[in-house]
Parts: sequence; structure tokens; C-alpha cells
Amino acid sequence: MKHRIVVLGAGYAGAFAAGNLARRLSLADTQITMVNAVLQDPLLIPAGHQAMRLR
Repeated sequence: MKHRIVVLGAGYAGAFAAGNLARRLSLADTQITMVNAVLQDPLLIPAGHQAMRLR
């Protein structure tokens, strides 16, 4: 039985986790997939900009 592992986020922690899993597990029995999806709400950028404005 082949195990499938999905790592959400390809930042430092995601890459570190995927690398550790690849070294520890047998690649013949495991498939590791990394997903790097940037989900960004367009309204959050102006809201954050207004909150950080210097006065």
C-alpha cells in the first residue's frame, strides 16, 4: 500500500517537513506532494495598510 502525504505550504517549515519525511520514509512506499497556494483576500491588503499607517 502506497501512502500519500500532502504538505500544505512550501515555506521554510513545509520544505523542512517534506525533506525530513523524504529522508525517514521509504520512497518506494510513500508519495510526498507539496502544495504552495497563496490565498489572499484583496480587501486584507488595504485594511492592513491603513492599520500600519504612521501618524
